[in-house]
Amino acid sequence: MSNKSTTLKINWSLIIALSIISLIRPLMSMLGISEAIGKPITSIIATIIISIIWIVTVVIKRDSQPILTLLFTGIGYGVLAIIMSGIFSPILTGNLQGPLTHSF
Repeated sequence: MSNKSTTLKINWSLIIALSIISLIRPLMSMLGISEAIGKPITSIIATIIISIIWIVTVVIKRDSQPILTLLFTGIGYGVLAIIMSGIFSPILTGNLQGPLTHSF
């Protein structure tokens, strides 16, 4: 019987980079680009492009834990988007908006 210890190698720099790239979508919304192009279609297209970038990057990098990397990237994006909304919505609109005020 073999006693192998399994260790998870998680590429945190890749997760952080992909999470930051994902902030393009909320930035487009905050800057009014989504409204100018057309709100529903812009959000959908941006989400599809970001998802493709995530998947292609994980495949090209031959990540040892692709599912965990994508999971943590999604969590990282969510946390960064909430922080960004909390910082910039009062500056841009004068009051706090976004996920901090509308959690559901």
